Amino acid sequence: GLTNLNPNTSIPGESNRPSAGQRVQARGWLDDARRALDKAIALEPTNGTSYAARAGFIVVRVQMFDPILEPSSGAPGPNERFPTATVADLQQAAKLLPEDPYAIATAAMFRAINALNQLTVPPTDARSPMAALSDAERAAWNESISRLEALARHSRREIATAAWTALGALRTMIEHSYSGAEEAIRRAIDLNPKRELAWELLAG
Repeated sequence: GLTNLNPNTSIPGESNRPSAGQRVQARGWLDDARRALDKAIALEPTNGTSYAARAGFIVVRVQMFDPILEPSSGAPGPNERFPTATVADLQQAAKLLPEDPYAIATAAMFRAINALNQLTVPPTDARSPMAALSDAERAAWNESISRLEALARHSRREIATAAWTALGALRTMIEHSYSGAEEAIRRAIDLNPKRELAWELLAG
């Protein structure tokens, strides 16, 4: 269904742009998917995975499908690539999944990027964008980092490895602390030399 709307898929003799009918049908499928996710959360509001799934759905819709289904909207802007509508769901997922480093890191990243995008004056020092955030936003960020640092000492190697990897990603992409990022990534690799994501971040 929705995969047929891939703009990179060639249809011999036809335009790649979906017809009006296809767009209506696809919007219906997407709306049905959203309602199913809403219902899953209503039925089991303590399931963190459902909140993460709804946030993921919103990201995919905004980034992949809306530019096709709503041609006038154009490519997603900086704020739309990390939709504000996902922040609450990601925060709830991080709360309900206390031993999931990626849930914690994703929530922290989306919240920080949204806060940075909403600044009326861009950070004056690109090397340390976090300094431009409010005290409340920096406190929330530091709390997430502390949670990840605690998980990096977890007795389960897979959780500790994921936590170090997540710390490396956040320190690279958000804090711009490259030495700290490299140290975290190398700790992840020490724990699991087969961790592909860690090697990709290190190659960066």
